[in-house]
Amino acid sequence: MRILIFNFFSGVMERGIPIYCRNLREALEMEGHHVVELCCPVWAHGVPKSVQNVLFMLYEQLLMPVLSLFHSKSVYPYNTASVLGSLHPGALLIVHDFIPNRKADKSLVARYVRLTQWVHAALGRDVACVSTATYRVAVKLKAFTRSRRLVLPNGFWTFRATIRGLAFPQGDEVLLCTGIGQNKDLRGALDLYASTLAQRRIPVSLLGLAGDASITQRWLAEHPEIDPTLIRVLPRLTDTEVVEAYMRSRWVWVHSRNEGYGRSIAEAKCCAKYTIATNIPPFRDQKDHTVQLYGDRKSFEDAVTVLEHLDRSALPPQEPAEDRLLAENVRQWLKTGS
Repeated sequence: MRILIFNFFSGVMERGIPIYCRNLREALEMEGHHVVELCCPVWAHGVPKSVQNVLFMLYEQLLMPVLSLFHSKSVYPYNTASVLGSLHPGALLIVHDFIPNRKADKSLVARYVRLTQWVHAALGRDVACVSTATYRVAVKLKAFTRSRRLVLPNGFWTFRATIRGLAFPQGDEVLLCTGIGQNKDLRGALDLYASTLAQRRIPVSLLGLAGDASITQRWLAEHPEIDPTLIRVLPRLTDTEVVEAYMRSRWVWVHSRNEGYGRSIAEAKCCAKYTIATNIPPFRDQKDHTVQLYGDRKSFEDAVTVLEHLDRSALPPQEPAEDRLLAENVRQWLKTGS
């Protein structure tokens, strides 16, 4: 079977949805299918983000529908779909979260998400959620009721392949997995850092900003009492460098107001690391003896105290259950069409 994936930001972004697409491709190819990816052209990798976004919409709305005619299935993994492309009976929309679906959000991006999802839903095409938490939200909102809904979780084949054979000693820095989106609440995380970790002189490195230190610099200017050498923004990293950042960390910190899934929590488990994470539904789904949850400053301080008193070097790596579920559900999706 020929399957087309709209992995537009591959080569532009190192994390996020491109990683999801790579592992989805791996799952499909393991089943013997031929997978083609439509990506951002190389010449546009360095153009302004606004230009890339326009190209994204043109590729999704115009080029994907044409190319999908030559494929049995077409996958739209960015929370959006093609209006014309959804006419194809093999079109699949991947939903990561419902953050843009709030009616109060009048931004162009949110309107684009809602419009394309509405068309896809009206046509009853297949929809996959990236986690059971996102699936529960879809059911609660009665979203995509005419569609076949399933869960195609994040896969970790590529991450585990990178880990194989690597070993780095544990360091002193906490690894904060973050980003620039409002849901990441980076300033809120930094405020927590100032109230707890900075008092203990525990350094932190920030993964997910691709070297953009503008937010942290503004925050440090407002907090002259914080030693700036304690906070380090990591540059854009290769897969091997990401694994090294996890393995060298003291422990991993995942702070967010809203997510569809906590990939960083699963990656930390693969690298034999304990995690402190915000108490939100997708993170609760990943809770085990390696994960401490918090909802306020006090519970964050308690979580830090717990991890700081553990023998963190004795933790073995875990294999994520998501790989098995993804493989099973991919087979289920391909078994019957829309």
